[in-house]
Amino acid sequence: VECDVCASIIWLLLQTAYICNDCGFHCHKTCLRNIDKPCISNLKLSETTYQMEICPEKGLSSQRYRCADCLHRIALKDGVFLSRVCDYTGLHYCHRCHWNDLLPIPARILHNWDFTPKQVSRKSKFILLSMLRKAVIKIENVNPYLIDFIEELQDVHTLRHKVLLMKEYIATCRIGINLSLLLNFQNRQHFMDNPLTYSVQDLIDVENNILLEELTKKCATLAKHIKFDCPLCQGKGFVCEYCRVDEIIYPFDNHVTVCSCKGTFHRLCYSKNTCPRCARMVKKKQASNHFSAVT
Repeated sequence: VECDVCASIIWLLLQTAYICNDCGFHCHKTCLRNIDKPCISNLKLSETTYQMEICPEKGLSSQRYRCADCLHRIALKDGVFLSRVCDYTGLHYCHRCHWNDLLPIPARILHNWDFTPKQVSRKSKFILLSMLRKAVIKIENVNPYLIDFIEELQDVHTLRHKVLLMKEYIATCRIGINLSLLLNFQNRQHFMDNPLTYSVQDLIDVENNILLEELTKKCATLAKHIKFDCPLCQGKGFVCEYCRVDEIIYPFDNHVTVCSCKGTFHRLCYSKNTCPRCARMVKKKQASNHFSAVT
C-alpha cells in the first residue's frame, strides 16, 4: 500500500500503518505528524449542481503551479511537473490530493452517454459519491436530444410519466395506502415528485438495464392493483366519450390520450379540437357568464 503522505510503500507485514475509516487515507506511523489537511469526509458539501463541461483543463500556469486542493507547490522531476489532472474539474493536483480514483463523469454521461470511469481527485470523488443519488440533473437543460437517441432512456422517461399518473390513484386509495404500494419507490423518491429529474445513479442504472426492468415491474404492480384488484380504483376509470365502447380506460394505458382538461380517450378516437369535455366546460363557462350578466 502506498503512503498518502510520503508516497512511499507501506510494508504492512513490517511497518505500522494507519488507515482513516472515513476516507481510506493510508500513512506510516512516522508520517502522522506530517498530515497537514483535514479528512476529505469533513468537507461541507455545498454543491447542488454538477460541472457539465467535459474536463475543463486550464493548465498548471493558471494555478501558479500549485495543487488545486492543498495549494502546495507541484513537485518537479527531470523537468516534468508531477501533477495529476482530475477529469471532473480539469484542475491539477499533487499525489496526496489525487489518488487516481476512477469514477464515471456526469458531463461525459450527459453529453456523450459515456460511462467510462475517469481519474478524479479525492475532493471530486467525495463530491461525486455524495451526489450520486441526488436527483439534480434535468436532461433537457443539458442535452435535450439525449432522450431521443437513447432508446432505454426514452422508455424510462415514458414509464416515469405513467408512474405519476398511477400515483394519483394510489395516493387517494385507502386500500393502496394500506398495502404501502408507493413505498416501492422509496429508493427513488424523486420519481414520485416529477418525471424530469435524474440522479447519476439513475443514468448508470439505465445504461446497465437495471432501471428499465425495475420500473417495468413496479408499474405492472401498480397497474394490476388499479385495473384488476381494487374496486375503488376501478371506479375512477374512464369510458371513451367518442366511441362509447364498453371498456374502462385509464390515463396510463398505452392506447390512451389525455386531453389538457384531464379527459381520457382512445388515441385513435381523440381529436384535439373536438374534445367533448372541453366543449362542456366552455358551455358551462358561457352559461355562468350569461347568468352573471343578467343578474
